[in-house]
This record gives sequence, structure tokens and C-alpha cells, in this order.
Amino acid sequence: MIGREDSDGEESFGIQICTPEWLKSEYSESDVVFGHHFLIVFEYDLQRIKQEIAKYCEDCVGNDWMEIVSKLRLIGNWEFEDYQQNS
Repeated sequence: MIGREDSDGEESFGIQICTPEWLKSEYSESDVVFGHHFLIVFEYDLQRIKQEIAKYCEDCVGNDWMEIVSKLRLIGNWEFEDYQQNS
């Protein structure tokens, strides 16, 4: 959950964390895997993973929320990614 500093609201950005071993267990050597919204770590260290994600988020700055979201979406699946307002 990530939100603006000047607001109480938050929005969800999802990311799948996996190791090379997990990838090998889930896919065959002949598979091709696109890694959109994947974070691949060689050692599952939850504290370090959280620190790295927090650092990435802190570095995402912009003139408005949508500019920041465009950067956050590079690593996490934004809850409104495919949202289309009904008319």
C-alpha cells in the first residue's frame, strides 16, 4: 500500500517475489517467462526486500500522483492498472 505524504489514502501495488530456484520449480527449461511485476532475489531476506522496495518507492517523485504512479507501476501491479470508468 502506497500513498501520498499529504493524503490519508493509499493504493495497492502488487509484486511477486521469487528466487531462481522457485522459477526452476515452476517452469521448464524450455519455457520463456516474462518478468513483469516480478522481483527476483537470490536470497529470501524479507527485511532487505522491504528496504529495497521502500528505497525504490522513496525515489519515485513527480509533479503529481499520476507521474509517481507511472514509476511505481514499473515494479508493481497497480490496483487501477486496467480500470476503465463506465460512462
